[in-house]
Amino acid sequence: MSRHRHPEGNRLPALERNILKYRAFEMMLTLYYAEEIKQFLVNTMKTTDHFREPAKKRFPKGLPNYRAVVEKICKEGYITAAQRDEIIKIVDYRNDIAHQLQKMTFDISRSTFVRSMREIEEPKYDYDMLDRAKFYRRFLPDKALRHGFVSELSFNSLWFKSAEQTYEPGARQAQRIESDEMPLTMVEQVRRGGAESSTDSSRGSKVFSSACISRRAR
Repeated sequence: MSRHRHPEGNRLPALERNILKYRAFEMMLTLYYAEEIKQFLVNTMKTTDHFREPAKKRFPKGLPNYRAVVEKICKEGYITAAQRDEIIKIVDYRNDIAHQLQKMTFDISRSTFVRSMREIEEPKYDYDMLDRAKFYRRFLPDKALRHGFVSELSFNSLWFKSAEQTYEPGARQAQRIESDEMPLTMVEQVRRGGAESSTDSSRGSKVFSSACISRRAR
């Protein structure tokens, strides 16, 4: 038997399968919200400049990219430098999901070789990113750019509504482990802290070397 092969086979236990399902639902939502943020910034600036006098246009030669918008509204005081950096981080994270999906999931594996890659490659998955993307999707149109800007009408949220209503409950359902109702985020905290999960043990998906795990909800 290969030294990289788990004695119970390649199929992940229920705990790890739930973690991957949870991440999949969150990544789909994050992809959408991050793109909405990006498109809102670009379209709002283009539409606003369209109705401004030539001498007052923020980008008289045309808008180069969304980052130029973020830098401009930060410079003008509509958002803080910290908010600017976080918006850029969210959109960059969206690009990681789209182009490096394997780096969002490789740490959940039964292969000892794949898991050993964590020593040289940091997993890119971030459990906080969805909440931050949701926040800025509301914050930018409702507060930061509510006055003095012209927003473009969009039907994107209507088109995505059914999917959103499906993914949100799906993520909440996958978040809880059926046996102990343990939040997956708590499981991940244990994993990052060095506790062994069932991918490293042959005793099943309920076994953790952590002495005690709080059962509070996320």
